[in-house]
Amino acid sequence: MIKDNDLSSDNTPPGRSFLDATREFAGLSIRHWLGLVALSGVVLGLVLIILERDSREMEALHAASTRDLITSERRLQASLLVEQTLGVIASRHRDYEHRLQRLMMTTMRAPFLGITHLTGRDRSYISTELLRQFPDLRINPDWIDIVQLPSNLYPEWWSTELNLRLHTSNDSPHFLRGTDAGLIFAIPSQQGLGKDGEVRRPRNTASTIWTLIHIDPQMVAFLVANELRQSLHASLDKGESRYVWINEILDPTGGPGYARRLIHPLLPGTEGTLLSTEHRDSSGRQPYKTELEGVLQGSGIFFDYRFPRSRGGPEEDKTTYAALYPPFQWIVASGVYMGDINNAALTAHADIMQEKSRLERWHLLLTLGACLLLFLAIGHALFRQSRTRQRQMRQRMGRLENELEQRGEDRLINTLQMIRNERCPQREGNDLIVAEYVTAIARELGLEEAQISALERTAMLHDMGRLTLPDTLLKPMAQLQFDQQQLLRQQADIGSRVLREALNAPLEASLLSESQHYMPYRQTDSEAALLSRSASPAILALVVQVLELVRYSGLTQAEAISEIEHCAYQPFAPDILQAARRVLTRKPIPRAEPRSAIPGPRQIERHADQWRDQTTGCFNRALLETLLAGLLHEGHVTVQGITLHHLQLVGTQSPLTTDRQFGPHLNACLYPLKVFHLAPGHFVVLEDETEEASNVPVLTPATQQQLRNVLRTFETDAELVTRQRLLSGDESLKDWRHHIDQLIADD
Repeated sequence: MIKDNDLSSDNTPPGRSFLDATREFAGLSIRHWLGLVALSGVVLGLVLIILERDSREMEALHAASTRDLITSERRLQASLLVEQTLGVIASRHRDYEHRLQRLMMTTMRAPFLGITHLTGRDRSYISTELLRQFPDLRINPDWIDIVQLPSNLYPEWWSTELNLRLHTSNDSPHFLRGTDAGLIFAIPSQQGLGKDGEVRRPRNTASTIWTLIHIDPQMVAFLVANELRQSLHASLDKGESRYVWINEILDPTGGPGYARRLIHPLLPGTEGTLLSTEHRDSSGRQPYKTELEGVLQGSGIFFDYRFPRSRGGPEEDKTTYAALYPPFQWIVASGVYMGDINNAALTAHADIMQEKSRLERWHLLLTLGACLLLFLAIGHALFRQSRTRQRQMRQRMGRLENELEQRGEDRLINTLQMIRNERCPQREGNDLIVAEYVTAIARELGLEEAQISALERTAMLHDMGRLTLPDTLLKPMAQLQFDQQQLLRQQADIGSRVLREALNAPLEASLLSESQHYMPYRQTDSEAALLSRSASPAILALVVQVLELVRYSGLTQAEAISEIEHCAYQPFAPDILQAARRVLTRKPIPRAEPRSAIPGPRQIERHADQWRDQTTGCFNRALLETLLAGLLHEGHVTVQGITLHHLQLVGTQSPLTTDRQFGPHLNACLYPLKVFHLAPGHFVVLEDETEEASNVPVLTPATQQQLRNVLRTFETDAELVTRQRLLSGDESLKDWRHHIDQLIADD
């Protein structure tokens, strides 16, 4: 700091003028200092040229390393995706085997299986039971093999080890596993039933006569493939090129038709086509041959080839990882296009280089400034400037860290909200409404911006605890029983723990926890203690209660405020109630929009007893009327209307028995269309009105002949009669019900 006495003092040596003193600095003249500065500039220029050359070389090496790193990362992601899919296939394989085992062990207790000899009735009964358990299954007759032992001609799936295990077991139905990974069920042939229902066998029988039922592993593979195909097609991300496809090996030796394309989400129209190891891409490589040879060695393989992004498009370079699932001989593969890797590498390299150039510019300026300040002896100013730069950098880094942390929290919150909306769609948008009204009321009361911001974040996440509750509790409070309401009220405590532990938001967790003291079911504190608390929890509790009463109880805003204000124990301060009344007067709470009545596939599967007929395995009339009402309500019915295909069994003496046998076959033949059982002898098929299936006939002559052939295998004289009935789009649901009743009445 320069003081007044410093300016007034004269430190010039005697005999020298002030001008001469200014021409020298640190014992050197100004010309010497200018020469040193020029020499330093030349040296600095040479150093910068060398550094620039080295920098360009480092940039090239960095670009190559970035591309290699991204390639390794994308390959690792592809391999992890394939391994995850292999784990899902193995899990579903075991699950379906266990379900088939339980089903067959139950079926083997049927009294007419294995009584004296084998008939076609046994195979039909087993097929019917399988179709009842797995409606989507299309049974191949070769998948079920029934053999009676002892026999002179053993099937291919039988072995000496299985024969030894069979004869050392007890004389009761049990389960064996074949050498071909199939399922074998052994049933001792019955010689009659006693009065008590137990099996009687002659005592002088030397060896037990066994009936063996062999389930081919292709049946399990078919079930797993159907389920996996739906999940892989549904999980395909249209914005990316990462997906999993599966090829089934038919001939391990290779050649034309060595495999069949089983599942391909990107090209679903090519599923079922045969592949050849002789196929070459545009670069001359044989990808299928390389893939087959690699997976048959017992481990996964990475290989490169060219493949189009879309059907009929140009081929592009692609790197792929493939692995084998041996029980089914499936090749599971996933890959990524090299163009995507190059684009990601260029983007990452450009961002890094841009940041590097910016830092280098700052470094150069700081270096030049330091040199100039050093030669001009103003080190103090340089030190102060350096301190300022460092402070600005720290502040910038702090803001960047806060921004990145906030982005991560926002993504997690958005993910939680998406999951919450999927599980509880009737409450979608409630968080935004609560946040809007609590913010408006808080500003009406004049709270600080920090309190308003914390209150708004808490309002956005006030019902996150619903994620852990069962589906039966995700309904408005008025639709729940008393014990269900008590369980639902625990969601606030769960949400508070989520905010504190998962989102690291202790302030918001405390606000949510304190707001529960203002709820009518949690009023344990005294009125004076509640009124002495902060206004933020009270505002949140008041808005949540009003929202529940207005949107789901049918009350108006005035009635809801009045009901809360005049309750026996009212914990809210008068100023909060008045502010809420003013805000609600200016901006009314919107009513909850009615949801569609059409049940989704998962809802139908979850409540199968409600939508399926237990006699035939088909859907019931309640689901038909629900679907028709939903289509009519949402306006999906075209001017042409909806076509119903009526199938009637005429001439049967026991319609319920015939329907029980005919229903599973009808489901299998007309899959994926829905088949409804209206009354004994009456079935209805709802025609698919989608654009893809509009030109596909529902009941072709071949399908009708197939159904009649199935009907002749039953012990009945019933005949199949098919008719069509058009439900006009200008009619009401009541008219449609009348037309359906006429179909049943007009025999």
